[in-house]
Amino acid sequence: MAVNHRLPGTGWSLGGSVRLQSKIYNDATSWSPLIRQDGYALADLTAKHAINPKADLLLAVNNLFDKRYYASVYGAMYVPYGEPRKVSATLKYYF
Repeated sequence: MAVNHRLPGTGWSLGGSVRLQSKIYNDATSWSPLIRQDGYALADLTAKHAINPKADLLLAVNNLFDKRYYASVYGAMYVPYGEPRKVSATLKYYF
């Protein structure tokens, strides 16, 4: 679920999203242990500013609350964690 709102007369747009994952698990095998993970939610925020008609600045925070979660529980012995909190800034110039 995502929402984005432009603030009238300011050049700013604010947005946010929530990603939900239900409880997941893998089937234990002789080469893969049983791994379970409860459901979780990840929140993201964005702020975009139109500096002028040819330039935008975008600020973004993914995984706002730095939730630790498995990216996947399927497959072999290696079970990677998902991305931790990430903050980024992007300047775009249109030619």
